[in-house]
Amino acid sequence: RPDRDDRMTRAAAFRMPPPPGEAAPEVQTVRERILSQSTRMFAERGFAEVTIREIAAAAGVEAPTIYHYFGDKRSLYRTACVTCFVQRASRYYRAWRSPAPPAERIRMFVILLCESLSDDEIFRRLLQRELIDHDPDTMAELARTSFQEHFDELLALVKSLRASGDPVRLTFSIFALAFGFTQLKPVELAAKPPLEIANDAHALADLILA
Repeated sequence: RPDRDDRMTRAAAFRMPPPPGEAAPEVQTVRERILSQSTRMFAERGFAEVTIREIAAAAGVEAPTIYHYFGDKRSLYRTACVTCFVQRASRYYRAWRSPAPPAERIRMFVILLCESLSDDEIFRRLLQRELIDHDPDTMAELARTSFQEHFDELLALVKSLRASGDPVRLTFSIFALAFGFTQLKPVELAAKPPLEIANDAHALADLILA
């Protein structure tokens, strides 16, 4: 596996500026402003519905400036997705670096994953839109820069537990359960009568490790 320091350096290269409304650094580069605004707009409306002119206006730049930094709209979208996903996934290093036993580290990762999907609306919407639109090049880049590393880390922990079944399928199922758990929350909350399901990432972690 790549050295962890190398991976953290790679993650830092995709530094994402804080979303609009949050405290911003004193100096925000033009590129960061474009990324921040385009990520928000792509998450809210999708790739097809957002224009370069709209992004330029929101970022306070001219349209040619966006082409200068990112080439075209598709490249900007891909960069926005990768930057957002790499930044959000950096929190999972807490689980991989923990000295806790494998089962506890899996529990920690599941909770962190559910929390990042539940608490970060931009991340969640961008993921939903990408899964629906499924641009092959963007998906491949996301798998390479964000998903694969954390899948491999989780797979190693699953293998160490020597559980019955295919460890690769078990690992993929953990991701799928976490994604499904967060995506179906509105259904649970709106159901009548209310569903008897604990609306809690800790409960999902307990279920996975049972």
